[in-house]
Amino acid sequence: MTVQPVTDPQTPISEILKAAGSEGIVLESGDQGRYALIPLDDDLIDFLIERSPKLRAECRQIRERMAAGGFRSHEDVKRETSGVDVANRTNRPPAARRLRPDATNE
Repeated sequence: MTVQPVTDPQTPISEILKAAGSEGIVLESGDQGRYALIPLDDDLIDFLIERSPKLRAECRQIRERMAAGGFRSHEDVKRETSGVDVANRTNRPPAARRLRPDATNE
């Protein structure tokens, strides 16, 4: 992994990310120390989950909500936000824009 000194704290993040590429980079600042910037992949995510009690607790809570039915499928979200009934492939107004029978267009 390449080590790159950071001399200008105003360096745009896009330049740093471009330098990191797919392999990552170690950023080194004289007064701030060294920091690794690495892309997330499944192995790194597993590593982080194994070592983070807070992240493990959050994942456990998410799994519990999912088991209790407290989630929406990707298809549900697409249907709600696009106005397209993906199951029936019909167009309809998005839920937020549908008028109630007593609503007016004013």
